[in-house]
Parts: sequence; C-alpha cells; structure tokens
Amino acid sequence: MAADPGGLRREVPQAQPTGTSAGATDFAQCSAAQVREDHARFADAFRDGHIPGVTST
Repeated sequence: MAADPGGLRREVPQAQPTGTSAGATDFAQCSAAQVREDHARFADAFRDGHIPGVTST
C-alpha cells in the first residue's frame, strides 16, 4: 500500500477464495463499504476547504 501521510486509508478485508459466489460477495461488500467511507471523507474535506486549489464554486 502507498504511503498515507494523512492516515485516512483503511485496509479492505480480503475475502478468502471459497470457490463459490460467497467469496465474491464478501469482497464486493467490503469494497463497497470502503468506497462509501472514502466518499464521505472526500466530501467532508471538500466542504471544509481542506483540498488546496479546489473550491465549490
């Protein structure tokens, strides 16, 4: 994983191969949870003006 100076990245739990769709479902659910968290953090940072050079107007 790349360096994360802000400490915002979280490890996405990796689904264990099961030979069934359960592994794919577990992976998709974990990935979707990470995407939702990343989006919320970005939106909060954007609204609060923490992204240099990017404005809401």
